[in-house]
Amino acid sequence: MDSDYVNLLLHLQKSPKELHPAVFSSLVQQLNNLPVPFSTTLTASVIASPAWDESNLTSLLFAFRQATHFKAEQILKSSTTGISLAPSAFWKFRGWIGSICSGARTGSSKARIAVLGGLIIGSEELKEKLNVGGAHAKVENELVVAVADYLSSTELTDHWSSDFRDIRDHRHTSDIVLVLVSESLPLVQDRKLRLIDLPRLVSLCLDRISRYFDAGHVLSVQRSLKDDPRDSSSRLPRIARLTSKAISALSDNPGSKINELTDCLEASIDLFGSMAVTLEGDWIASETNRSDPGITTSNEDVWTMFKTFLFTAIMVLQSAVDSLLYRNTSNLASNAKLAGRIIKCLSRLSFISIKFGGLSAQGEGSFHEYKRTFYEALDIVLASPPQGDELMQALSGHLILLQKSGLQPGDSCRLAASTFYFHCAEQLVEQLSFQTLSQHALPVCREYLGSVQHREAFESAHSVLLALFSSQGRSPDRSDERAELVRSMVPFYVTSLIDCSADDMLNIDQLRLAFASLVSGSTSSNSDNGSLTWYSIESLLAKINHLRALQPRPEAQCNRLELALVSLLPSVSSNDDILLKLLENIEKLIVEEDQPTQRQLLLEAVRDEILHRVSDVQRETVLRWWYSMAKLQDTTGDSNKLKPSIHAGL
Repeated sequence: MDSDYVNLLLHLQKSPKELHPAVFSSLVQQLNNLPVPFSTTLTASVIASPAWDESNLTSLLFAFRQATHFKAEQILKSSTTGISLAPSAFWKFRGWIGSICSGARTGSSKARIAVLGGLIIGSEELKEKLNVGGAHAKVENELVVAVADYLSSTELTDHWSSDFRDIRDHRHTSDIVLVLVSESLPLVQDRKLRLIDLPRLVSLCLDRISRYFDAGHVLSVQRSLKDDPRDSSSRLPRIARLTSKAISALSDNPGSKINELTDCLEASIDLFGSMAVTLEGDWIASETNRSDPGITTSNEDVWTMFKTFLFTAIMVLQSAVDSLLYRNTSNLASNAKLAGRIIKCLSRLSFISIKFGGLSAQGEGSFHEYKRTFYEALDIVLASPPQGDELMQALSGHLILLQKSGLQPGDSCRLAASTFYFHCAEQLVEQLSFQTLSQHALPVCREYLGSVQHREAFESAHSVLLALFSSQGRSPDRSDERAELVRSMVPFYVTSLIDCSADDMLNIDQLRLAFASLVSGSTSSNSDNGSLTWYSIESLLAKINHLRALQPRPEAQCNRLELALVSLLPSVSSNDDILLKLLENIEKLIVEEDQPTQRQLLLEAVRDEILHRVSDVQRETVLRWWYSMAKLQDTTGDSNKLKPSIHAGL
């Protein structure tokens, strides 16, 4: 028998502290050179060795991973091309993998997980070089058994005793093994994972995540200790991914485990919700108390930790949302409540997510997973109407707490939470009650309608009001209270929009859409012969005439308001008198315009509204006016002001 092999077996009987680093390279060499029966014996000896603890289990996994690569290269080099009666490379590799798996069927579950984890990672990396399908399946089966054995013998952390242990001390076996599991188990097919105690695995992962972040006290952790950067950059995301995969596997045909799935979802959502509340509270305290020099908004370590927390939360919560989407539809109310709790958690984390563009970011720079989690959760809430109003009341309570904490509307935390609130309100406006709108949503919007320096909040606040007017226009038969609320807002919002027509505020498209939605909503809820509609038109005309009289004339602002006035044509169909008066004033603006470029722009805007947006009911009236205006200009000799544009396209 080879002396190196004997020496390796003898060395494996030593304690972890006495284990020489060269044992791993020797192990790789022996695994590749020994005949198949001996590799089984060697693997069993390795697993039975007392040498493995938290300090070297990762090295053991790496040794078997490296051995898998070397063995594959050895087999490929020795394989012949063409027709041969010798076993193929696939069968040789599968036989070798089978011999290792045979030796890994008994013994310490921790060592077995390290050994099998190295095999499955190595075989996964070899897929492009070699057909590893059968070999990979063998390792999957044995790994599932090893993990199941480990979970059956593992207890959750005693949180009382953990208070007296360094929260960042990861050097205990259960954490190391969980890291190994997180690296290897995601490579196993989901259908095989159902053989594992998945609820227990989720609990272990959540427990690990909670301890890493000290239950949300991220700032205190960051100040006290510098963590191993490898843990935040690789280990924690892997554990989060394992949690996500376990929840997904449990969600697939849960059958009799539906209650366990519900418990897992609630535990995951509640954990991140609780940590988010704690994290936000600590951040607010640091924002309002700058006496602590260790915490600043520019502190790179703090924001690295925040980013890690946000990404971990999204990875787990996204799997929870996916599970809720495909749960039994008879549980709509229950699903909506859980989805609402996810949105409340994201609201607490909005001061972090806004650094990545929040919900408004577009393109490659946006956080797609975050936006997907938010909108899918919101869709679940929308499917159960009572939950939408309850959710907005809870989010309103969050904003009230921020205000009471002393934060001003422009402070980063309150600004981010308000912007998040607007995104929710815009989507849920159809479900909001009169009380929620009047007491919470609209007062918050008013704080930011003119705050152009906070661009995202400024535009989002306007979007909420436009959504409200649009919803009223689509459903005019809503409650009298809501209709009256919309009517009461018209004078205020007309003034606000006119003020926002100034440079660097609302652009042309935004302003036109805003006025069209405003007039459409006020028309549908109006019962006094269109007084509010005419008030909007008169206010626009007054501002336009005022601007035209100025020297020099603010051309850009005047242009925006004139086009906004033209955009009202499709919105006044219910009142022919108002429509005719509006057409008369538009004609007056066109005729009195002494700048050919601006006159041409107005004519094209009118023609575009007639062609694409004016309804069939209005079209005859508007066309009659259009051609009568052309005829009038011909008879007065001013046709050069209107031609050739007036007939083009009609």
